[in-house]
Amino acid sequence: EELSVLIESFGFKYGIPADADFVFDLRSLPNPYWTLELRGLNGFDDEVREFLDGQQTFSAMYEDIREFLDRWIPNYKEAHRGYLTVAIGCTGGQHRSVYMTEKVAAELRNHHGAILTRHNSLPEHRLHPD
Repeated sequence: EELSVLIESFGFKYGIPADADFVFDLRSLPNPYWTLELRGLNGFDDEVREFLDGQQTFSAMYEDIREFLDRWIPNYKEAHRGYLTVAIGCTGGQHRSVYMTEKVAAELRNHHGAILTRHNSLPEHRLHPD
């Protein structure tokens, strides 16, 4: 049986998703919201991604989350779990958590098969298949 992994972004101001097995908090990272040109954008926009990739703390958090999940996903497979839900949150769920979710998912797809992403706080509530 294949393990299905969902990585979802969310905004803490709307509450933590109830289905999360792991929750990561990005609120300590620099917030694009406070840069006026980035405020109306989200984590799918290149300008936001470039801003975040330029932050050392964002890169360090990315590495930690990626390494943590790389280490623990195989244990969930071995325990015959059908699914694993990872929630990554920031204040409003628009910038940091959206980009981190997509960045982590893209890397994990190289080793762990079916990885879905969902963005709970974006207006379109987008579900992105592998």
